[in-house]
Amino acid sequence: MKKKHLTTSLAAITLIFSAIATGKTINTVDNIPFEYDQFTTENGLRVVIYPDKSKNSITMSLIYNVGSADEPKGKTGFAHLFEHLMFAPTPNRKEDYFTSAKEAGTLMANAFTNNDITHYFASFPKEALDYMLWLESDRMLYLPEAINKEMVDKEIEVVKNEKRQRGNTPYKNYMDSLRKTIYPIDHPYNHEIVGSMEDLDAATVDDVKNWFTTYYVASNAVLVLSGNIDLKTAKEKIPYYFGGIPKGKKSDKIESWVTTLSSDIEESFNADVEASSFYFSWPSPNRSDKDNDLLSIGVDILAGTENSYLNELFIDKLNLMTSISQHINVNRNSGYITIGGTIKEGGNINDIAQQFEFELNKFLNGKIDEKKLKLFKSQEKMKLLKFKEHSANLGQELGNSETMYNNAVLPIESYNNKINASPKEIISTMRNWLSKNRYLALIHRNTKNADEFADKVDRTKKPDLIFNEKVDVLPVETVSLSNGIELSVITRTDNQLVSGELSFDFGKLSTEQGKPGVANLALSLLTKGSQKHKYADLMADMRKLGLSIGTDYNSDKTTISFNALSPNLKDSIALLSEVITTPAFPEEQLEKEKEQMRNEFISMENTPQRASEHIVNTILFGPDNALARQQSIENISSINNVDLFKFHSSNIRPDNVKIRLVGDIDINTAKNILEEHFASWNVDKNPIKSKFESAYQSDLENKIILINDPDAQQTQITAVIDAGKYLHEEEESLDAIGSILGGSMTSRINSNLRLDKGWTYGARGGFFNDPMTPVIFKVKTTVQKDKTTESIVEISNEIKKMLSTKPITEKELSDYITNATKSNSSKYETNSSWLYVLRYADRFGVDYKKLVDNSAEIKSLNVNSLNKLAKSKLDNKSISWIIVGDINELKTKMQNLNFGRVYTSDTNGNIKPIN
Repeated sequence: MKKKHLTTSLAAITLIFSAIATGKTINTVDNIPFEYDQFTTENGLRVVIYPDKSKNSITMSLIYNVGSADEPKGKTGFAHLFEHLMFAPTPNRKEDYFTSAKEAGTLMANAFTNNDITHYFASFPKEALDYMLWLESDRMLYLPEAINKEMVDKEIEVVKNEKRQRGNTPYKNYMDSLRKTIYPIDHPYNHEIVGSMEDLDAATVDDVKNWFTTYYVASNAVLVLSGNIDLKTAKEKIPYYFGGIPKGKKSDKIESWVTTLSSDIEESFNADVEASSFYFSWPSPNRSDKDNDLLSIGVDILAGTENSYLNELFIDKLNLMTSISQHINVNRNSGYITIGGTIKEGGNINDIAQQFEFELNKFLNGKIDEKKLKLFKSQEKMKLLKFKEHSANLGQELGNSETMYNNAVLPIESYNNKINASPKEIISTMRNWLSKNRYLALIHRNTKNADEFADKVDRTKKPDLIFNEKVDVLPVETVSLSNGIELSVITRTDNQLVSGELSFDFGKLSTEQGKPGVANLALSLLTKGSQKHKYADLMADMRKLGLSIGTDYNSDKTTISFNALSPNLKDSIALLSEVITTPAFPEEQLEKEKEQMRNEFISMENTPQRASEHIVNTILFGPDNALARQQSIENISSINNVDLFKFHSSNIRPDNVKIRLVGDIDINTAKNILEEHFASWNVDKNPIKSKFESAYQSDLENKIILINDPDAQQTQITAVIDAGKYLHEEEESLDAIGSILGGSMTSRINSNLRLDKGWTYGARGGFFNDPMTPVIFKVKTTVQKDKTTESIVEISNEIKKMLSTKPITEKELSDYITNATKSNSSKYETNSSWLYVLRYADRFGVDYKKLVDNSAEIKSLNVNSLNKLAKSKLDNKSISWIIVGDINELKTKMQNLNFGRVYTSDTNGNIKPIN
């Protein structure tokens, strides 16, 4: 085992770098400052530092200048395959990367591959910097020594399963054709990133090792550290850990290869989609070209928002389409623009596409609406401020730009281009690119007798039924296993996937939970080892099968969910049963999870905006209620294996569970498989019946609670109202009221704060139901710091006006009904959506069929009853405001609002009045 770079003197190694620049600051044209640093180590590793001392964590990215575009013929998919292999053990550590990284309390760790780069990233507490640098440099240098045929073959199967799942989309044929049309056969972007099955099967160990030694070298990589880091520390540590990496050679890249279409191209596709659609596409420049920034403005104003030119015309005015979208696919050397959308049911796709193209060209020959341009620039500023607030994301973007364009600050330059853009240059650039030959895809919804249907329908008349309001309610078949477990199955044979869940009758409000935090730990440890499999082996088997397992823990139910490939279902259920019925709760994994939770507490303290939901629950239910009770580091530290096994035997039981399956499975096959693996699961104890504590509190008052975040770029505002007891017969009405007031892009509150004033990137609100709690009305948004008081007043006024001077109108209700009924059928296109409605029906004790097909109930709504219900739920009710921002700036302003007594709170929910 080699350790040459790990034993070099830190003192000596600190001199092994060549500084490019230090202490850089770049300002946007509207004076938003960004500090960053860069240097290059002696062996060629470029380093970008984005310091943000307000964070307790560091995010590290290692970006390799290699992607699918670098793959030669016969080796497609290698970049993505190697991304998978990079998480394997090395000679210096027996465990995989994820397991090692968790020891450092990582908040996240993952990777992605695209056409141009392979990007690895992890976030962790600042104290773990040395450990994570060691871990990253270790795999960069020593992974080839660990690569063997068994490892390569296993990951090839994993990637092939991923490719199969990616291929399970009705738009795949269209996307493949678009890619091959925009990028000709000799273009590096012509093939899929995931590669072909044939090339993956042909991959050898030598192929993989050659890929590594060619591309995973210092000169071909960029390391980014963002968060609680400084240049001095980085210059001391990075050359030490990465100084032994071979320098190698930076990959040669094609900087620009923008294709052109020799003529207009039109293709038609039949697909199992909810509605027919069409999309126009044109080749476009690379990310570093200023034209790309100008195009992003133009296409947004043309088709990017609900108040864009084409949306207002084809959706609002002509009522020909149900949705319109735009997308700019950006890569290192070129990209493409796509604009299109879905048509109304019964519409003539050819006629609408032709009219769409006519109006698009009409736009190109006109002028940019300066009001819409101003709104776009306002939203860009909001997005940039939110981006700056998340140093991890911004650091990664700086690194990507440095890797691809040797220009770390390209995102800031791009922003400046957009803010400085004039209407004239925007429309000129759009004419230049969108007046060229284009590709048009017409995607027809599959019907059983498509030709016959086309012959019989008179396309000159609008059909009586414009869209499919009625949902075909799939039958639910229910049986019992021999040990009494109830099994429900919905069969859907449109893909080879099965989704399922085990729903247990206990939750956060259950009285038999044991120590605080035990439930969360036990559930998170289920997949960390069983009595038969160690953690690493268990993960390997799950990945091989394509099995994923997750958990959810709410007020009254606990769900263990899974997704599996139907050909592998029997083996997947066997592994699932093993995980659920015979967990090991291994000591080493328990300690890692406890450390992870401790780090989460620390992260919460350093990220005040994350605390607002906990404060909401404290206000609504009281600090001692289970929904608001804050776990502590001390509580978590005291939990041991005995506590976990006691929790498991008391709650994860066959007399306490229902099993539901949806997908490519029938009831008889399902029962046979589950009998084999779950019927022997029995308990000796008497049947249990969960008991729950109350979650109601009556001493609410008008109040403002301030949570201090002195470094916040924006202010977070949350308003909550206790709207009383949940009644199922009110649910559709409350959905309508909530949507009109705050639950959609065009809702009153969002239209006010975002579309009209541009103070926020978005505001959302509505009624939230839970069978164990009161109905809660909640609004949440983040706004410009200098518009905090004004935003609070506007939100309050919108609520008051709905109850007095501006009640819900017939048009608002009509728009809501149209949207709710036309989208009803599209809500149930996935296994998970059917599982959700089964779970909801069980939790709330309502009829499954009526939940699915609720169009008649929605259509029966009327404005008089809605306005009456809105008053009963919101009028004369106490409003609690939770404001996260700089207390020194906000305290006096909040007191002057006279919206109730003003309090402060820490992130743990310790609420105290301001004297």
